[in-house]
Amino acid sequence: MPEGAASDNLLSMKVLHLVVREFYLTIEREKRTIPAGGRVVIHFPEEPCFVVTQSSAARDCGVRPQMPIAQARDILPDGEYVPADFQGYTKISGELTARLRELCPFTEQLNFYEWFCDISEYAEEEMLGEIQGKLRHKIPFDLSLGVSENKFLAKLASDLRKPDGF
Repeated sequence: MPEGAASDNLLSMKVLHLVVREFYLTIEREKRTIPAGGRVVIHFPEEPCFVVTQSSAARDCGVRPQMPIAQARDILPDGEYVPADFQGYTKISGELTARLRELCPFTEQLNFYEWFCDISEYAEEEMLGEIQGKLRHKIPFDLSLGVSENKFLAKLASDLRKPDGF
């Protein structure tokens, strides 16, 4: 194969897996000035009402995602219950995706708070610093980043140093 052919490019590929930790909670804390460490439960705002996510303090009390909200209130009556704002999350996620694509044109969004980016053409350390700065522009998100030669290993790498690790 000639130099620069697909097999050469695959061998030098660098894939970034990026996860915003506690995406929903971080947004709600910023909007509502909820203190860190509080027992927060974000729930689906309509019937059937269920838990979407919870803070680690609420998790420690036994509250789990997809739990009926009545059951969560029985377990944690003094928790702070916040209706999910999916329109707001969609808007912020779209802004984050746009910022990522400014830096990494080949970006694949997996959900509101998780992406894969091809960073093969960039200096790794410099790129990661730029990404962290761009994504924390308005909201102080905790990011976990993993870089490897494929998506699977990049995702494993991002799980090794969470939260806010590389």
